[in-house]
Amino acid sequence: MKQIAIIWAMILLVAVSSSWAGEAPGKFLVLEIKFVGVENVLEKDLAKSLATKTPPWWKVWSARSTVTPIELDEDLMRIKQFYQEQGYYRTECTYKVDGLDHLKNPVQVQAASDDISSDPFPKTDPIESGIKVAFHVTEGPPVIIKSIDFKMKGKVPETSEQAIIGLLPIKTGYILELAKYREAKKVILSHLGNTGRPLAKLTGRVLVDTNENQAKVNFEVNPGPKCSFGPITISGNDGYVNDVVIQRAMAFKSGEVYSSDKVEKSQRNLVNMNVFGAAIIKPGNPSSGSDQVPMAVEVKPQKQQSAKMGVGYGNEDGVRVKGTYTYRNILGWAGNLSLTARRSDLLENAQADYNQPYFWDSQNTFHAQTGYEREKLDSYTNQKIFARAFVDRVLNPYWTVTPGYSLEVNRPQDISIADPDDFDRIATGQNYFVSSLQFGVKRDTTDNQLNPTKGSVVSASVEQAMVALGSELSYCFPTVELKQYQPLAHRLILASRVRFRTIQRTEGSPDIPIFKRLFLGGANTVRGYDYQKLGPLDRNGNPVGGLSSFDGNLEIRFPIYKEISGVVFWDMGLVDKDSLRYNLGDLRYSVGTGLRYDTIVGPVRVDFGWKVNPPTLDDLGALADPNKQLDDPWKIHFSIGQAF
Repeated sequence: MKQIAIIWAMILLVAVSSSWAGEAPGKFLVLEIKFVGVENVLEKDLAKSLATKTPPWWKVWSARSTVTPIELDEDLMRIKQFYQEQGYYRTECTYKVDGLDHLKNPVQVQAASDDISSDPFPKTDPIESGIKVAFHVTEGPPVIIKSIDFKMKGKVPETSEQAIIGLLPIKTGYILELAKYREAKKVILSHLGNTGRPLAKLTGRVLVDTNENQAKVNFEVNPGPKCSFGPITISGNDGYVNDVVIQRAMAFKSGEVYSSDKVEKSQRNLVNMNVFGAAIIKPGNPSSGSDQVPMAVEVKPQKQQSAKMGVGYGNEDGVRVKGTYTYRNILGWAGNLSLTARRSDLLENAQADYNQPYFWDSQNTFHAQTGYEREKLDSYTNQKIFARAFVDRVLNPYWTVTPGYSLEVNRPQDISIADPDDFDRIATGQNYFVSSLQFGVKRDTTDNQLNPTKGSVVSASVEQAMVALGSELSYCFPTVELKQYQPLAHRLILASRVRFRTIQRTEGSPDIPIFKRLFLGGANTVRGYDYQKLGPLDRNGNPVGGLSSFDGNLEIRFPIYKEISGVVFWDMGLVDKDSLRYNLGDLRYSVGTGLRYDTIVGPVRVDFGWKVNPPTLDDLGALADPNKQLDDPWKIHFSIGQAF
């Protein structure tokens, strides 16, 4: 009996092997993938959902991927599923393959999603054969949300059914996007959590009529009892960071009414300390007869030491190289020490930074910096040794105040300015000891630090250098800046900025040296001008700087294609030799346009600026050919990050 079983097992194995040998599809190198008929979704997102892939053209080191006919057929289903997620339930797709002409019996390959039984591929395994795949998509009409029905068991005094519906990212008349439907469920639970009901239960259902291309969305909610925060337990830390710091990072305290927003903020606080690789805060179940929700804080320390390098380029400062070494939690209180070195055509810098979150209490972050810096500009070179200490104190989610102290030793050299007019600032080879107090206040409501699309920033700061602090220079240096980002129709963004600066000597101090003077012009101010070239110039066209400056920008940002967007802008600015003097007749204007390519570190940008009223030789006091322009009427700027 045992021998018979072995024989049957061998027969079955041979049969299975023969079946795979006869049906095993070939593998083909994918040279190119393209989509035809894709209009209402982003091709890059659609491509990410497929098994058939090709590396980007710039990843020359990446090996080409391979694909089988079965995987191509499965990709047809993935395309349908992707479109269904976007609200298109009647999408049809096929694919065509080119590149098999060198094989025996060449064929024009086409497989339809409704007929995947045909197999025009050869049964060989031509792994070195390259193919080009074209997916042809017929999108069909979208499914529109006809109604949203919301029912809540019981009353919640802090909110209402209509108020909750108004918060949802889905609306009647909108396309049914399943991601937004899932987000709507999170919004409902989060909103109820902010009313003290973390135990709310939600049931959601979507009824889709593909004949009418309409959908009905139903939500049923049991809000549960009103609760408060209970005891907090911490796990995973194991003494790595002092528990006091973790407690300070919590935006809630035991006994307070439960709030989902406070839980999310606490979790962000833990991650932003840059000492934990992961942080999760989980609410538990109240004990019988209690309304207190126990909170479990789980953290995972990240690697204590790390190093990274970065390379960039800008037309003003050329190639930028930066290296940073970071030692985390150096004293056990979540403080981070970073050693940074950077170099460009304009700046050489080496410095140490220490950042201590939750310094003294939960609202303070302490910063300390010290280092050496060499700045090489057209008009001068300045070497500086510096030390700074300041505290960011958060007043509320939008307002921050920053008091601080700065100590510098500056040594200007290689000053190349003609006709100094007895400016003491032209003195070279002299050390300047500067000791100053600083204070700033800022209100920031923007939605994104790297690429804001809405909100505003209002900031004001002042630096006061005083003899009483041992400073050789005495001056007051205030700055006021306002930025606004306003969404418009058709995904347009109106961005604007104005900034006032002035520096005034006090206590009979010597004239303000050139390394403390104000300059304008370049990729981040008035883009029709070279870096620092707007303002008072000597007879050779070198900037001498001023004691007052004003600059303003108005920009419309608009999408073009995928990650590419464009801008049109109007810039203006002036620099005056005197303090607190702004003669609007001296304003210089530039207009222009530019392109942006969005990346994870901010947009890569190219701006083309044109001078509206360019300076002439007459502005330098030249008698010969006074109407001749000093420079080209246009400038091209290449950099990373928005101009403001």
